[in-house]
Amino acid sequence: MVINIDIYTKMFDEEAFRKIDKQKLEIISKLFNDMHKKNADERLQILFTYGMEMRSKGLSFTKEESTLLIDLLKVNLNEQEKSKIDMISNMLKSM
Repeated sequence: MVINIDIYTKMFDEEAFRKIDKQKLEIISKLFNDMHKKNADERLQILFTYGMEMRSKGLSFTKEESTLLIDLLKVNLNEQEKSKIDMISNMLKSM
């Protein structure tokens, strides 16, 4: 599964990302580079790793930023893979 680069670029047109913190922007950029051409299981591991890294740095995404990022991660995935992404996302929110 490949993340459509047009979708990644358009993400920054969204209100939630217009004034995003530089550290968060760097993390998002690295996240999407790492997820390029990865399957759902690999994306889940990467997502979990980045979530833990952000927490260790005292960073977090707003609800709007998180929702948009998760939606982008699920592009081109089947329903089972989307469910896995949602599960990990919910686990990270509860930590």
